Amino acid sequence: MKNLENFLKSIRSDAIYEKQELFSGIGKLLKSNAALITVLSLINKCPRGRIIAYSAETLPPKTYAELVEQAKVAISHSSPIQQSIHRDVYIAEKGDVDWLMIIQEGEGDDANFLVFY
Repeated sequence: MKNLENFLKSIRSDAIYEKQELFSGIGKLLKSNAALITVLSLINKCPRGRIIAYSAETLPPKTYAELVEQAKVAISHSSPIQQSIHRDVYIAEKGDVDWLMIIQEGEGDDANFLVFY
């Protein structure tokens, strides 16, 4: 997750949310409600007041493709917090990075990644 964190620090997303704003509006960013309780709980545990969202909608295509590759590497070394048919949720281990959450919606080439930092 540390490499993903470093990558996120090198790119820019204009999707910056106050923690409470994201907490109440997360449903608009996700394609289904699968694992929504887990996602809300993890947002609540973020130690920062602001959270940046990185997704296909907030990044140029090339940057998003790089994000997906970095996220795939990060999750290959992590166990999901929650898995469902529609969504897998990953969170950085304490001590690895401050707070970072990856949501993978779908599988294979059709998968959509959202990263929150």
